[in-house]
Amino acid sequence: MIISSALFDLILFGGLLVAVGIDAVMPGWNGAATLVAVAAAVYVASTELSFRVGQRKQWTQEALSSGLALSALFFIYWWWANPSDLALLALSIVLMMTALMLTIAIISCVNAMWNDKSGAPLAGFLITAIGGIILGSLAVPLTLGIGAIYKVIAIVIGAVIWK
Repeated sequence: MIISSALFDLILFGGLLVAVGIDAVMPGWNGAATLVAVAAAVYVASTELSFRVGQRKQWTQEALSSGLALSALFFIYWWWANPSDLALLALSIVLMMTALMLTIAIISCVNAMWNDKSGAPLAGFLITAIGGIILGSLAVPLTLGIGAIYKVIAIVIGAVIWK
């Protein structure tokens, strides 16, 4: 790894706290700074999810889990918090990339099932896909209109659980 784990955690969770502060000072942004920071954290967490699934000798694909997690996050944010054109543009880009990653993952999973002569890769596919969607959905409360103090508490609890 290029940087130490502690420095990475400081950057990740510090970035989340700074984003919450920016959104508290700039309410007209509709939580956009927090969305960007949470999206980065979701990407990191989905990578970790895929790594953990792979450690259990299950079929997995990081692009599938991150794409579905970010799609869930951006869709719920756009639906509930910010129906602007810019948010819709970001959602459209994420959905297009996720559609591509989903297609690649399906082809790859079918190929793995064919080569292994087993349905086991399908279980890994489902764990990766469902896990990604759940991960993105659970990250949504940090981007919605809950108070800044609750967001800070959630980030601190998340940091403790992460460690």
